Amino acid sequence: MSGHSTPKAEYVAEKIKNMLFSGEFKRGDKLPSEGKLAADLDVGRSSVREALRLLNAGGYVEIIPNRGAFAAATSEDETPSPRSWLELNADKVAELLNVRLCIEPFAAELCAQNITEEGLALLKELLDRFENALDSRNWTLLAKCDLEFHRTILTESHNRYLIRMYQPLLEAFMQYSRRSFAATYSQGDTYKEHRAIYNAIALHAADEARVAMQLHIITAKRQVKFTEKV
Repeated sequence: MSGHSTPKAEYVAEKIKNMLFSGEFKRGDKLPSEGKLAADLDVGRSSVREALRLLNAGGYVEIIPNRGAFAAATSEDETPSPRSWLELNADKVAELLNVRLCIEPFAAELCAQNITEEGLALLKELLDRFENALDSRNWTLLAKCDLEFHRTILTESHNRYLIRMYQPLLEAFMQYSRRSFAATYSQGDTYKEHRAIYNAIALHAADEARVAMQLHIITAKRQVKFTEKV
């Protein structure tokens, strides 16, 4: 899944959100299939699939593997605040960060050894985009840049098994990242940590890249614990 959403997907997401808010659905109701939504909205199934992922990340729908998408909010009032969402999903977030701590430092080490010039240029571009999104306080864009930054590191590890292991985490990553940026004051720290990871990778310093990634995820774990206590 790409970390970038397309204008078409955002348009479709808005259309589906309007359906949710129209009174047609109650919380927990199953939405029509991707094929039905695509036909009703006169768009491709890929746009519907991406739109549902955006709505899932925003807390408007819940995607259950092999079952489909279900209405999670039928008005803005039903959408949990970012801090409330983190508190409600504290166990899941902790599990996600623990798995990331196992996978991503090793991926950063391999990335520093194997990254291509194109991959390094993409990481720098994502770092710049993250900084611009930080300046505009655009949490959704920050989360997309965050996801793509980490996904690029996994891709540039050039270890096919590591990449496959990470795929199931992408949806959970996006849900957590956007709310974490909105609920905490960690955005500036995250940018500095990303820059440290990038600098180590750019120098092909494998040990430094691994340690920088470890520190980044450990800091995220501490930030979530702090959020729970507030």
